[in-house]
Amino acid sequence: MAQELREEFIRESFQDLVDLRTQVQLTYWSEQHFITKVLLDKLPFGEILSHTRFYSYIDYTLDEVIGAASHLLTYWRLSNVTQFDGTPILEQSLFYDDTFLWHYSAPSYREEIRSQIHSGRRVRFLSRFRLSQTEVDVEFNEIRIQTTEGDNRAEGDEF
Repeated sequence: MAQELREEFIRESFQDLVDLRTQVQLTYWSEQHFITKVLLDKLPFGEILSHTRFYSYIDYTLDEVIGAASHLLTYWRLSNVTQFDGTPILEQSLFYDDTFLWHYSAPSYREEIRSQIHSGRRVRFLSRFRLSQTEVDVEFNEIRIQTTEGDNRAEGDEF
């Protein structure tokens, strides 16, 4: 009876799971390939973050990310999710695929990226998310213009 109640609770509480194997824009490192939709929606993979949007995300959304990550950790514990060797899942890392960044995301933000960079502002994107039993880690990278000596054209100017 207790096992049935536990399984029903898990089904009702974690019905918004997303299978990472269907998220072709993401690469993941973990034995576990499920993540809650709420957490995935809080991670701005594929978005180019202007100065304002970046600090807004840092100041106002990171607490929500931590809450959603805790929810996923609870799912792991209650579901007895394990690695191939039977030990509990200890972490999960997600990476935004570079191909999608440069061929799909960046071109749709092309003018905004150019404008921000030429105005001296930083342009960032979420490159990695890592969840472990002890920490939540988000990593952002920056888009920059690179020039070579004697070349007035910025590398990647054609995108």
